[in-house]
Amino acid sequence: MLRNDYLSQILGQFNLEINVLNDVRKMNSDIAKNILQEMTQDKKAVLYFMMKEMAEADGQIDTEELEVIFSILQISGAIK
Repeated sequence: MLRNDYLSQILGQFNLEINVLNDVRKMNSDIAKNILQEMTQDKKAVLYFMMKEMAEADGQIDTEELEVIFSILQISGAIK
């Protein structure tokens, strides 16, 4: 899948516009954590699958990628 197609898919899943990405980059970690925790379980599941697909994009998932995914899922409350 082309990069722009994948980005459009991600933005569509979360009902976001491209200009939101610049705001996200500037967001402090407390706000980001709050947003993750407020997400519905369905959105958390979509987030997990998108992170997994991104990690697999190069044909393998390394330990650092797994640690980031696991950390985000813990922060969101999707896993304990």
